Amino acid sequence: MHMQLIHRGSLVKVLVVGILIQAAEFTWAQADQPPAEPPTGPIRVALLTYARGKTTRCFTASFLAEVDRRTTMTVDHEVQRVELSNAKLYEYPFAILAGKDMFTLTSDQRRNLRHFIQRGGFLMASPNCASHPWQSSFRRELKEVLPEAGLTKLDYNHPIFHVVDDIEALAAVSGKPDPPIYAIEYQGRVVGVFSPNGLNETDEAGEVCECCCGHEIAHAGLLKVNLLAYALTH
Repeated sequence: MHMQLIHRGSLVKVLVVGILIQAAEFTWAQADQPPAEPPTGPIRVALLTYARGKTTRCFTASFLAEVDRRTTMTVDHEVQRVELSNAKLYEYPFAILAGKDMFTLTSDQRRNLRHFIQRGGFLMASPNCASHPWQSSFRRELKEVLPEAGLTKLDYNHPIFHVVDDIEALAAVSGKPDPPIYAIEYQGRVVGVFSPNGLNETDEAGEVCECCCGHEIAHAGLLKVNLLAYALTH
């Protein structure tokens, strides 16, 4: 298996995540432009609807239950569909942008996404089935939303690969090794990630999803557990 994982799951790691989540929530509440109603209760994850009603049906939320089970975080086990221009987005610390076709965001959506990131939100962006039109659209829109942001390929020494599981290598479902994961960097911090290969795990998402011919990250749920834990503790 190309993804080699050391399932430490040690008490030390769980306690560290539990302690740091309190600091993360404080940072969110003290952001320069705080939400009108700071989020309370279980941590919720937004699945974005964007452009003119585009979204994805091919995204499994099973990783959320794993975060809840393996850390001290209390997490809602379902992703919540949120329109990108809706101010409710600010109630979510973590948002997923995914799809297949080319797209163009509206001016309201661009502004809301920029404010979401500036307020401390974390974006996970991933095309279904490694769609090149979607990837091109995302790269273009990122420049519109955050001209100052950059995409930097992560190496396996980055904390993203070690916050819960120690991920030493990734592979695509097809077996192709080392598919890249890019950090979205803005003002000296990682505000999101972009995976050109799908993180949607269509084999778990049901019959609504078409075959991706291996253009997905294998065992992506393990990486998504790390991503959510990282987003809430850094």
